[in-house]
Amino acid sequence: MMVVSYEIRAGKPAEEIIKASEENRYDLIVMGSSKIVSPVRILGSTSRRVLDNTRKSPFC
Repeated sequence: MMVVSYEIRAGKPAEEIIKASEENRYDLIVMGSSKIVSPVRILGSTSRRVLDNTRKSPFC
């Protein structure tokens, strides 16, 4: 069984996602994008910043 939760935070999105994942000891960070700008750049800037600054497993 998978438990899903959410929070609303103020601040810079990538920093808050990383802080929340560390504070709550999440095993996985699931992220998406509202649009794909180009086939080369599939991830948005927030997803890229989170990937570059966390050791958590990503699911983008």
